[in-house]
Order: sequence, then structure tokens, then C-alpha cells
Amino acid sequence: MAAIVAEPELLVGRQPRLEGTAAVLDGAERAIDRIEARRALGVSTRGRFVIAKAAVADEQRAGGVAHGVFDVSISIDSAGSEAHISVVSSSRERLRVGITGLDSFVGLHLAERLLDSAEPPEVVGFDLRVPRRLEDRVRFHRIDLTDPGADAALAEAFEKERCDTVLHAAFFAVRPSDSAYAHEVEVIGSLHVMNAVAAAGVRRLVVMSSAEVYGPSPTNPGYLRESHPLRARAESHGASDRAEVDRLLGLFAARHPRIAVTVLRPCWVVGPTIKTRAVRHFEEASVTTLMGYDPLVQFLHEADLLRAVELALRSDHSAVYNLAGSEPLPLSTLLRLANKSRRALPHPLFYRLGHLPELWSAGDPPAGFYDYLRFSWLVDTTRATEDLGFVPEYTTKEAWLSLVVDRRMRSYR
Repeated sequence: MAAIVAEPELLVGRQPRLEGTAAVLDGAERAIDRIEARRALGVSTRGRFVIAKAAVADEQRAGGVAHGVFDVSISIDSAGSEAHISVVSSSRERLRVGITGLDSFVGLHLAERLLDSAEPPEVVGFDLRVPRRLEDRVRFHRIDLTDPGADAALAEAFEKERCDTVLHAAFFAVRPSDSAYAHEVEVIGSLHVMNAVAAAGVRRLVVMSSAEVYGPSPTNPGYLRESHPLRARAESHGASDRAEVDRLLGLFAARHPRIAVTVLRPCWVVGPTIKTRAVRHFEEASVTTLMGYDPLVQFLHEADLLRAVELALRSDHSAVYNLAGSEPLPLSTLLRLANKSRRALPHPLFYRLGHLPELWSAGDPPAGFYDYLRFSWLVDTTRATEDLGFVPEYTTKEAWLSLVVDRRMRSYR
């Protein structure tokens, strides 16, 4: 059997554990056996040539989690007596992503998307609990963002896990009725994340926001650009909290220019699996609307949202980006496409009579949600297309119908 030796002069930086190349080595040994058999038959084996090559991960860190990519090649010398292993550090440094709000829709599905990609990054999750689907796939740290020491705990974890990118997705899809608690989680929790990112030297921060921060208004332009003032209504605690976080992020980005801060503001997101206040409203067979109002509506498909987040994680742009599906449609047209009936109510009477029920169930008075069904708040997505290369695969109509079809099929089960 020919000997297998490493070529140390080709090693760059730390030498990776070669146990990670077991499959390559096994293939090399089989190839050497074939070469020896050819020599016994008198068949020429002259010349040095590569018999196995692969990219493997450096698994030196505890737990066997890879953090670097190395190119490994195995070749045979001219005599066929030795196999040489060449290990060269690759420039493709593995992305190390920390995700706060791992148990949220974006946190869970984005983690799965990253782990299933061609070059999966390390994923480290932070939340109160780890989703069952990710239990054996990510490193997890239990963090309560309402804890006064959450920023110190996060900074320590970011440094320990060597996170170079953080996705902050710890926001409620459906707001609890306790607005004070929600404010603690979303606003104070976001401050903890910002402090930790700065302290740990993280170089990229991506934050999930919402286009609702612009606020619905009869004076809004046809399409809102990212520079438009944030005028979320005080009645919408979720939107006003997100607007407060966005303002804080603006100050944070100015103070830390070396950190790429990306803020994503999607319109209402719909699809087969996501659950939000808007989805709950529109999946009803009879949809409540406001008499005399028929605004243009944008929807973004959940798959397009996840694709946009991944593009942002792999980008070094520091900016705010609107996200929406193309081709907005009137609300009445969308309901007609879904064969849904409308329950049109006069808004002065509804806002007065529905005040307490809405406050108890959603924590907001009716105007907090239904004003978005009165006035336009369409967003311009040009910047996301130009900087991130984001082009939605689903139009507003297609995103809407994906929700409608899914709910209809569930009713047949």
C-alpha cells in the first residue's frame, strides 16, 4: 500500500482536523489500490495526478462546528508510491449568523433556509426556547430580552460563537394584548441587541421592521420611499414600537459606522404558513371593511420575504429597504378574486362600538388596524432591487391567492 503523507508547506493558517476528510481519504486508498493493481499488470502509472479533491470544513472548535472552508486535494507521485495531501485555506469564510427570535416565523424558517443552502453557515439561535425542528441543527442560547442583563449575556454569546452577522427577528407576529410587555420585548429588547452587537464587534446587523411604520394617511404619496417620515399611529402600538426601534437604529448606525445596519420594512406578508394579525383578518370567510374605502393593497409572499432576508444577510449594505410584491390591487378586487363577502361598516360607529372588544383582544383600538384599510401606504421597492437584487417572485395577486387556496384546501380536510 502506498503511504499517505501531508504537505505541511501548503497549509495556510491552522491545520484543520483531517478526520473531516475521511471520505476523501477512503477514496484515495481505493484509488491507490487500483494503481498498484495496474502496476502489477505492467500498465504504466507514470506522472503525478490528482485522484481526489474536496472542500472540507475546519472542525477544530468544540462541538465539531465548522468555521472555515479548506480545499483538500490528494495526488499520486510519479512512482505511485506516495499520496500527497494538499490542504489550502479557501477564501470562502463561512458566515456565522446569530438569530434572535429563533422561534419566530422569520427566525425559524430563515434558519432552515440557511442550513439547507449550498454553503450553509453556522447558525446560533437566541430565544426562550429552541424550536423542535431545529433542536439538533443549531447551537442555542436561552435569552430573555426583557432581562436587564440581556445585553451582557448576548454580547458574551456573540463573542463566544464568533458571530459576524446578527439577524434580529424577535418581534411579535400577533401582538399580545399586554402592550407594556410587548414594548419591553420589542423596544427595550432591541436596545439590548444593539448594545451587544457593538460590544461583541459584530460587523453586520439585520433587523426586521414593517412598512406599517410609515402610517396610513390620506396625505401619503402614491408610493412611500425609505426616506419618508415615520408617522405610525399611536393607536397602533405594534407599528409605533417598530417606528421607535427604527429611529433608535438610525442613531445606532450613525454612532457605529463600521457596523453594516440593514432594516427591512415589508408590507403585509401572507402565505400558507405565516400567521399575523393581517392574515387572521383576511382568512375569514366574511372580511370586515370600512364603508366608502377601497384602498390599493400590497402583499408580499412569505417565500419572497425569506429570500430578501437572506440577500440582506449576505450583503454589506447599510440601509433601509422596503419590501413588497408587485402589482398592487384594490381591496375589493382581492376579495372578489377569493370569492369572499365584505362586511362594510361605517368607521365612526365601528370605531366607537368596537373600541373595547378590539382593545381586549388585540391591545389596540380599531383605528390601530383598520386605518390601514382606509388609507394608502404603498411602498416603493426600487432600492431593494438595485442594492440587494431583490425581485419578488410573487405578485400581490399570487401571494394573496396562495393564502386563499391554502385555507380553502384546509377546509376540505
